[in-house]
Amino acid sequence: MSNRTARRLTVPAALALTLGLTLTACADGSDAGDAPVDATTTSADESAPDDAATDDSTEDNTDDSTGAGDDDTAPQDRTTAGLKAIATAEKEAGGTAYAVDDPDRDNTWEVDVATGTTSVEVEVSADGTEVVRTQDDDLDADDRRALDAATVSITQAIERTVAESGGDLEDAELDEDDGRDHWSVTVLTDGTETDYRVGTQDGKVVQDRDED
Repeated sequence: MSNRTARRLTVPAALALTLGLTLTACADGSDAGDAPVDATTTSADESAPDDAATDDSTEDNTDDSTGAGDDDTAPQDRTTAGLKAIATAEKEAGGTAYAVDDPDRDNTWEVDVATGTTSVEVEVSADGTEVVRTQDDDLDADDRRALDAATVSITQAIERTVAESGGDLEDAELDEDDGRDHWSVTVLTDGTETDYRVGTQDGKVVQDRDED
């Protein structure tokens, strides 16, 4: 065999070997490219528990904040209830209150309301919002006169006395002493009852020394 013939046989064999190596490399590269897909899937699955934990944390915070607001309601003081009772009684009877007595054994405020030449006793619930009972009564002529002349109401007299003394309302009524009309207001301060006089004209608050 000549050298030219030998070279012709050697070239096809080399081409075949090169083609085989190329196909093998492509196959390996394809397998290697699939790996990132599996890794991404695994990462997404592992992140799921973190999302669930976030949801649980949000729900817990919401429940805690809701419960915290339940303790903000403060109890109503006696004076506020008494003033409400006066307003409730005046609306019920259609007149002007001139006396109020705090809840005792029957747990109701007793409010006397002047209506024309007569009076109505209105019993109001302890919180001052509901009428329990009403009863017609006589109105003293002196009370009618003093009430007509007054420029300071029983409500204003109570408010001024409580502000001056720092106590809580016990009772109040229209009164007269030595020809002078005044509101007599009793308050409870640190367990001690104290009486005050409030001018029906000027609203001046003075402790009633005669009761000492």
